[in-house]
Amino acid sequence: MSKTSLVHEAPLDVMRERPAVVLDVLVAAGVSLPTNAERLEVAVAESNLTEASPVHWSADLVTVIAEPGGPPKLVVVVEVRRERDPTKQFVWPQYVAALAARHCVPVVLVVWAFDAATATWARGPHEVGPGFALTPVVIEPASLPIIRSVDQAAEHLDFAVLVALTRLGEAASRRGESLSQAAADEILHVAGAAMAIDDAARRRRLGSLLHGTAREPFRATLKQFLEANDMGALELIREEGRQEAKATTLIRQLRRRGFVVDDATEARILGTADLGQLDTWLDRVLTASSLEEVLEA
Repeated sequence: MSKTSLVHEAPLDVMRERPAVVLDVLVAAGVSLPTNAERLEVAVAESNLTEASPVHWSADLVTVIAEPGGPPKLVVVVEVRRERDPTKQFVWPQYVAALAARHCVPVVLVVWAFDAATATWARGPHEVGPGFALTPVVIEPASLPIIRSVDQAAEHLDFAVLVALTRLGEAASRRGESLSQAAADEILHVAGAAMAIDDAARRRRLGSLLHGTAREPFRATLKQFLEANDMGALELIREEGRQEAKATTLIRQLRRRGFVVDDATEARILGTADLGQLDTWLDRVLTASSLEEVLEA
């Protein structure tokens, strides 16, 4: 699997599987939550934003925040960026406008960046026209809390995993530089908390996400740590091998059906570590009438 694809998709994979962590992301970014925050539920929503237009728009992740059984209160769209992309200046406003019109509530655009330069660019403001500028909320390594212990990681494990994946993404963005010792310690704290959970399938997924995103030489250190905590090398290889096999099979079948699989869609599929999600998509391939129908939330 492409390391670039996994670095991009790993944080999204965590948020798709555990969407409530988006509330922690908003708090970390300084965004005020709607009233009765303790009652809020978060659900993954349709990310295809195409309306009556020949142009296809698809955000990385869209979540809707609401009270149980109630109407939407807030929509959060998450975009992961590893580098600048000038076209986003005009695409992101389309996302926000389409989602606001669809759900009739405020929309928060969160851009996930792995380095300071990309974060500065993403923060904007991005001028669209007179009196119309978009200023996204930006998550970057410097804005995330430091994970100082396994206990701290365990308190908000999903968010801690996002922190660890961001540290790994930051290291990947600095080509030729090794992961700092401080970042390595944080990731091992998170890995320790992940290996302590009772859900074996989720434990394997989190371990594989961290291991698959890491680069050498830290990857070898992390592998030894996971092996010492009962996630053996063979289990890691099998988990990652099953994921890659399912992902490549899905891409091949989509193309056989005549669906156009662009680079972004291929990266999303290859970066999805949730085997259950890949199985769901594979089940839809034979009967779906469009690519969006296969990959819908």
